[in-house]
Amino acid sequence: MPVRFKAHQLERLQHMIRLLFLWLLGGTISAGSAGCAVDSAPPGPDELRFRFPEQAPRVLDGTEPFVPVSGGFALASTSDPAGDIEASLHRRGGLHAALPASGEGEVRFHLPGGFDVRVREIGAAGEGVIVDNAVAFPREGGTSFWSAIDEGYEEWLLLGAGVADDDAPVAAWEVAGASLRQQGDAVEVVDEAGEAQLRVTAPAAYASGGRPIPVWLEVRGERIELWADADGEPALVDPVWTPVTSMNAARSSHTATRLGNGKVLVAGGQNNVAVLSSAELFDPTTSIWSPAGTLTTARAGHTATLLGNGKVLIVGGRNMSATPFSSAELYDPATNGWSSGGAMTTARHSHTATILPGGKVLVAGGTAPMLTFVSSAELYDPATNTWSAAASMNAVRSGHTASPIANGRVLVTGGCMNSLFLATAEIYDAALNVWAPTTSMSVARCLHAQTTLVNGKVIVTGGSNISTNGTLSVEVFDPAAATPSWTAAAPMFITRAGHVATLLDDGRLLVTGGGTAGLPTRTSSEVYDPATDTWLQLIGMSEPRTEHTATLLGNGKVLLAGGSKRVGSTTTYLASTDLYDPAATKWELAASASSARVSSAAVTLGDGRVLVTGGASGVTTAEIYSPATGTWASAPAMAVNRSLHTATLLGNGKVLVAGVFPATASVASANAQVFDPATSTWSSVGTAAVGRYAHTATLLQNGKVLITGGQETGTGITLATALLFDPGSNTWSAAAPMNAARSDHTATLLASGKVLVAGGHLASAEIYSPLNDSWTTVGAMSAARFGHTATRLDDGRVIVIGGATALSAVSSTEIFTPTVSGGSWSAGPSVPTARVYHSATKLNDGRILVAGGANGVSAPVTYLRTAAIYSPGSNTWATTGPMNDLRAHHQAVLLGSGKVLAVGGYNGSNLSSAEVYTP
Repeated sequence: MPVRFKAHQLERLQHMIRLLFLWLLGGTISAGSAGCAVDSAPPGPDELRFRFPEQAPRVLDGTEPFVPVSGGFALASTSDPAGDIEASLHRRGGLHAALPASGEGEVRFHLPGGFDVRVREIGAAGEGVIVDNAVAFPREGGTSFWSAIDEGYEEWLLLGAGVADDDAPVAAWEVAGASLRQQGDAVEVVDEAGEAQLRVTAPAAYASGGRPIPVWLEVRGERIELWADADGEPALVDPVWTPVTSMNAARSSHTATRLGNGKVLVAGGQNNVAVLSSAELFDPTTSIWSPAGTLTTARAGHTATLLGNGKVLIVGGRNMSATPFSSAELYDPATNGWSSGGAMTTARHSHTATILPGGKVLVAGGTAPMLTFVSSAELYDPATNTWSAAASMNAVRSGHTASPIANGRVLVTGGCMNSLFLATAEIYDAALNVWAPTTSMSVARCLHAQTTLVNGKVIVTGGSNISTNGTLSVEVFDPAAATPSWTAAAPMFITRAGHVATLLDDGRLLVTGGGTAGLPTRTSSEVYDPATDTWLQLIGMSEPRTEHTATLLGNGKVLLAGGSKRVGSTTTYLASTDLYDPAATKWELAASASSARVSSAAVTLGDGRVLVTGGASGVTTAEIYSPATGTWASAPAMAVNRSLHTATLLGNGKVLVAGVFPATASVASANAQVFDPATSTWSSVGTAAVGRYAHTATLLQNGKVLITGGQETGTGITLATALLFDPGSNTWSAAAPMNAARSDHTATLLASGKVLVAGGHLASAEIYSPLNDSWTTVGAMSAARFGHTATRLDDGRVIVIGGATALSAVSSTEIFTPTVSGGSWSAGPSVPTARVYHSATKLNDGRILVAGGANGVSAPVTYLRTAAIYSPGSNTWATTGPMNDLRAHHQAVLLGSGKVLAVGGYNGSNLSSAEVYTP
C-alpha cells in the first residue's frame, strides 16, 4: 500500500533529503543552479521552518503584513489610503518603521512628536523579499526577518553554522539621529533631551531544535552589538524594537486602578496648566495606552476604587484653584464609558476611600471648601448608586491614609489638621458604624504611605511633619494583638514623603519615589521584606517621581506612571512610565560599606555575617555586614594597610588575613593577623615571609592554610615559594616551593585534599599534596591566563573561567578532571562576555554565578555589570540579571540564605556600594 504524505510532511521530507545531499557535498545548493553547483546562499524560510518548526510561525506571521512601497516596505495598513491609518499608527505605541528596499539601506523609526532615528544593520546586503507577513533580507552568515508585533517590531536573525560562537557579535546596528544607553540587559535609544524613546531587547534566542541559548546586547559608541552563543550551531535570535511606553498625557495626582480584565485605568490628574478630564487604559499584554473616555469633571487629588461589579468609582478631587468637588463618577470597562456616581454631601479632596466587605465604599476626611479640614465620612452603595452619612472620625484629617484590617474594619492614620501633623490613629467598625481611637504612632505623619501586609499587619512608611519634610521611619501596627500597638520597623534608606508603597505578590513591599516642596524628588526605590525586617535598595527609576501611581499587574510586575519632579523651583509633569519586574530583578542594592574597597578580601563568618578587610590602595579598616539587618558595623582596624591580600575562615571560626600591598614601614612587624569574631579582636600571628600580594590562601583538610606564590611586597618579584600556617600553634613553616613562580593565579582544594594551582600569567598547572609536601605538574591549560577564577564543581571537577591572556580578557573556560595520577583539561563552554577580575560564586544548587569584571587590563577598559550562571549538568551558560553597578576587582560571597553579596570594586572610581543577588 503506497504511503501518502500531507503537503507539509512532503515538504519536510524533501527538505531533509536536500540537507542530506548538501551534507554529502559539504556545501549548499544554489536554488537557481542547474545540477549540483555549490554556493553560499543564506538560509531562507525553508531552512527556518525545518530547523525551528516551533518558532517559525512567530517569525513569519506577525500581526499584520508588509507591502512593497516606493523605496522599500511598509505595513499594509499604513500604505492603504482607504484604511484606518490613524488607528494603525496608534498600535505599537505609535511607532512606525519604514524598511529599506535592500539590506544595505536604513530602517527608519518614527514616533509621534517628531522623533526619528535611522538604523543600519552591518553585514546586511541584498534585496528584501516578502515572506508571509515578514520581510526577509540576506545578511552575512544568515537572513534577517522583520515582522510587526503589537509591542513594536521584531527582527528575527536566522544564523548559519559557525556564526553564533561567542567569538564576536552575531550582529550589529549603527544608529543615527539618537544616542544609545545601556539599561541592564536592554539598550535605550535616547533623544537630545536625554529621554529614552525606544528600547531594544533580545528576549529569545535558540540553537537548532529550539534549545535556548545565552544572548545579550551591548552598547559600543553609536553601535548596538548582539551577542549569542550557540556553540557554533545554527541559531535563531530575536532582537525587538519597542517604544518606551508613555501615557498620552503628562499627569500628576491622578489615580490608577487595575481592572478585572488586567488592564490599568488611569484617570484625571493635573499638569502645569490644567486639571485633566482625560482617562486612558494600559494593556500589559501589548504595553499600549489607549483612550478610556472622558470624565464629566476634570479632577485631581481624587480617589478611585474598584467595585465588586467591576466598575471603578471616582470620588471628589479638586480643580486648579484647589476647589473640591462632591461629585462622583463610574467607569464601566464593558462600555469604556463614564456615568454619574451621585454626589457626596461634602465636597472634598485629599481624602481616603476604602471598600468594605459588603461592597460599600467608605470615604473619610479630606479638605473641604475654604481649605477646611473635615472629619466627616460617607458611604457609597453600588447597589443603589447612592450616598449616605457615616459616623465622623474623632479627628479632622487630610492627607491621611486608610487600610482595611480584619473583621471588616478600617485603620486610619496620621494626616494634617490645619497647621498640625497627626500621629493619632483610629479604627472604623463597619458593622457598628463607629470610630474608636487606637494607639498613636510614634511619629506624626502626613503624605505617608500605608499598606496592609499579607500577615494582616499594617505598615506605615515615611511622610512629612512639622519638624521634617520627610522621614525614613517605618512603623507596623498589629490589629490582632491583645492590645493593638505600633512597633518600630527597620528604617528606609532614604527620607520620603509623597511616595507610593505597593505590596508585591511575594509579600514584600515596594516603595518608590517621593518628594515635597522641601524635599528633592526621589529617583530611588527600595523593597521591604517583612519576614526579615530588612530593606534592599533597587536600581533607580528612569527619572525622579512624586505624586505618581504604582500598580501591581496580573503578571507580578509593577507599573509606575506619571507624577511630577521638582528641580529647584521648576516642576515638570510626567507622562513617562517605569515597569518594575521582581522576577527579573536579581540584584538589589544593599547598604553601602563605610569605605570604598578595591581588591579587598571578604569571608563569610560562622555566624553568617561577612567580614570585609582592606582594599583600595591599602587601608587598615575592616567592617562586618549583617544579612539579618542589612547593615554594616565597624570592626577594629588591622595593624597594617592591606590590598590584594587573602582572608581565610579557619576551622576554629577565626579568620586568617595575610599579605600586604603596598609596602609599608610596619610590614616587618605585622604582616599576618587573625581576627576573632567572638571577641572582635585582632592578634598578630608571626612575621613569616608573608610580605606578598596577589597570592592564594587555601584551607586544607588538616586545618592548615597553604599560601602560594604572589608578588613580593616592595619589590614586585613574582614568587614560587609556599607557606603553611598552623592555627593550632599560630605558627608558620615553609612548604615545598611550586615548580613555577605565579601571581594572579588560582588555588582550588580538590576532593582528594590536594590543591590545584592554575595559571598566573602562565598556562601551566600543578597539584600540591599536603601528605607528601610535594608538587606535581599536570597538563597545561590551552592558554596562559591571569585574573581568572577557578571553582570546584559538585562532581569534583574544576572550572576555570575567563581571565586575560595578555591585555585583553577572554571568554573561554576550561575544565580540569582530577585523576589518581594527576588529571586532564578539556574545553568548557564560553562565558557570555569576555571578562577578567570578575567574581565566581558557587550557589547552593551547584551552579556558578559569574558577575562583573572588565574587558581587559589596558586602557581603554570597559567595566561590566553583566552576570551569567553556569549549569554543570547541562554544561551551558545562561545570562541572568545585571548588577546595578559596573564593577571589577570586587568581592562576592555566598550568604547563609543562599543569596550572594557583592561589595566594592572599581569601575573608574573606587566603590563602596554593595548589592545582593537572589538566585
